[in-house]
Amino acid sequence: MHRTCYEHWKHHDYFESVLLKYRELWNTRPQNLRLAVEEIKALSDEERERFWREVDQWSLRAFQELQEFARTSPL
Repeated sequence: MHRTCYEHWKHHDYFESVLLKYRELWNTRPQNLRLAVEEIKALSDEERERFWREVDQWSLRAFQELQEFARTSPL
């Protein structure tokens, strides 16, 4: 989308609020879920399995919070 079109889009402010909420959720994820690819590869099989299980749990909660935010935010 062109910048000018985006800036004048009737849903611009709503979309920006959803993006800000997403960034807030992403930036407040637990420290143990902030591993780089190389760090994940260095984990043992058991540690990697636990890591991905925790990522899935956090992702579900974050997605639910984002859904609730979008549902209750005025359009």
